Amino acid sequence: MDTATQSSHTTIDSTIRKKFIDILGTEHLRPATPVDSVSGVQPQLILEPATELQLAEALRLANEASLAVIPRGGGTKLAWGNPLSRADLILSTVRLNKILEHAWADLTVTVEAGCSIQTLQETLAQHGQRLVAEAKSSRTSLATTCLS
Repeated sequence: MDTATQSSHTTIDSTIRKKFIDILGTEHLRPATPVDSVSGVQPQLILEPATELQLAEALRLANEASLAVIPRGGGTKLAWGNPLSRADLILSTVRLNKILEHAWADLTVTVEAGCSIQTLQETLAQHGQRLVAEAKSSRTSLATTCLS
């Protein structure tokens, strides 16, 4: 591990890892790499839930295990905010990317947290609508934009 990347975390034991696998499946849980580091702190795991239930269960388990969770949408704003002192896992919204409902006549849309601004803009444009928000990257998620 390079000296710029710290490893300040609680160890995630095999029992907790197995519980995350039971929730998400093996293909949606992976070890973090130095590329996943946030503010120089490398988490241990990346979790990619696909449903609200999986997200809630993963957060419940992380809370019970006292794990530090970093939410990640498109990963475009991870350097924002205060420096981290600890990061045990990243909870990615990459699979929570659907547009659930677009009631175009009512000018309302319901999306999941990982929906990208680009996808939302393309959907709205089909009915001559647009979201008045800027995204500097096609990966920027709606949740990231709304929170920044």
